[in-house]
Amino acid sequence: MEIVAALAGIASVLVCWVVSLRLLLLARRTGQSPELLIGLGLLLVGGLWSPLMAVGRQATGLPDEVRAAVVVVGALTAICGMSCIAIFNWRVFRPADSWAAAFVVVMSAALVALALAQSFGTGWMTFARHEQGPWTRVSWVGVVIYAWSSLEAGRQHSMLVRRQRLGLADPVVTDRMRIWTWMMLTSVAASLVFASCQTLGIAVAGTTLGLTLTAIAAFLSAVFLYLAFMPPSSYLESVRRRAQPMEA
Repeated sequence: MEIVAALAGIASVLVCWVVSLRLLLLARRTGQSPELLIGLGLLLVGGLWSPLMAVGRQATGLPDEVRAAVVVVGALTAICGMSCIAIFNWRVFRPADSWAAAFVVVMSAALVALALAQSFGTGWMTFARHEQGPWTRVSWVGVVIYAWSSLEAGRQHSMLVRRQRLGLADPVVTDRMRIWTWMMLTSVAASLVFASCQTLGIAVAGTTLGLTLTAIAAFLSAVFLYLAFMPPSSYLESVRRRAQPMEA
């Protein structure tokens, strides 16, 4: 299981890096914030936070000070990355709603508060050694942000499906929103399980349970990212074929 989890994790991280860098290059050309926000979110959360935390928690051969420094950097990437995803939800799905802007502030403040509580409480060395302290609650913040993402993406997908029936929406865009919805639902499920285990004091890092969950979540995330942002031409053709009866 360790090998399977490692391979799935590596695949997920690599796909996150490739997709995020493509999005960041696209944002550089277009100057558009959605590509920038989601590119940064994917890079920081999937491409950096996960591997940094894995190294800091499980690389027991490293000095404790180094492990603590690695998880601190991981925490910073989590704060910035999840904040980018929350801002993306606001700017793309709810740009005119003041409650969405306020919600972003609350989520970002919660992430910063947990990091500060860990810093001035049990400390990051304790987290690196035993996965204990206020920062263990960060997964609950992730549950909320990802749940919001999945709800907004699902709502947008439903709207696109209705427009596609009228010939007013691109089937590829509609399918991409469907895949993004499923990816966010996967993130909700994974974060919810990890958050529940941490709250109940069930160890997940390096355990069979943790490795299994990591393998499943990493594999699904890699597949969804690949199909959403780097789909092969054969897949796009099948999407368009399936959409023809609907458009007719």
